[in-house]
Amino acid sequence: MPDLPESIEGLTWRSATVDDAEAFARLHALCHAVDGGYLMVGSEYRNELAHPANDAAADTLAAFDEAGEAIAFGYAFMTGGDTSTHRVFPWGQVHPGLRRRGIGTALMTWLEARAMERLGEFDDGLPKT
Repeated sequence: MPDLPESIEGLTWRSATVDDAEAFARLHALCHAVDGGYLMVGSEYRNELAHPANDAAADTLAAFDEAGEAIAFGYAFMTGGDTSTHRVFPWGQVHPGLRRRGIGTALMTWLEARAMERLGEFDDGLPKT
């Protein structure tokens, strides 16, 4: 697993748990209001974090502020069961009011490294994306 990002004042980085689902849904709603797209709710986050092809402790990274609220979340997600290629979908989000401070860059750097680790677990000759 990649090292945690360097410390950013006022933030704590850690892996996500299913218990964080509602905090991620609140963060997502804030991002959705600015960015649009699909609006995920807490039950969907719970399902994603418990997905059997992934390990939330190894494949997620989140940043929390001093009040314990999620301000960034990322996931190097695999759907599992692919028979023609191995794919990792790194995705993340950062609180709209805290963007352009290096949080997203730190998150995406970690996600890219984790995605490459996950793809490196396969040596069956299938393409990797």
